[in-house]
Amino acid sequence: MLPLALLPGFAQWGAHLEELIARPEALWIHGPVGSGVSTLAAELASRRGVAMCEATSEAALAEWLAGEPRGVVAARSAPGLPALPGAAPAGPGRASGGDPGPAGGPGRRRGP
Repeated sequence: MLPLALLPGFAQWGAHLEELIARPEALWIHGPVGSGVSTLAAELASRRGVAMCEATSEAALAEWLAGEPRGVVAARSAPGLPALPGAAPAGPGRASGGDPGPAGGPGRRRGP
């Protein structure tokens, strides 16, 4: 597993890692294949003591999140958007929806 400091965008979201871990809602981490999404999601889930799920469909995730309200989702796209090959990378640590992140850091998704 790559050290978190080597993941894309760490300089932006790394300073807010403890804030992400402490958030009460589920986290949706998204970015293109190879960007470290699964690595970051696994680390956040481990530090939170919750389950992690690799996104397959939003319908399945809604059901999973109902049982894991603080769970961490690893996805290839933002919630509600299709994964687009060649799209500009959002970078790991970018969670979608909900609150904007602190000081321009990652945002958080509130629920499914």
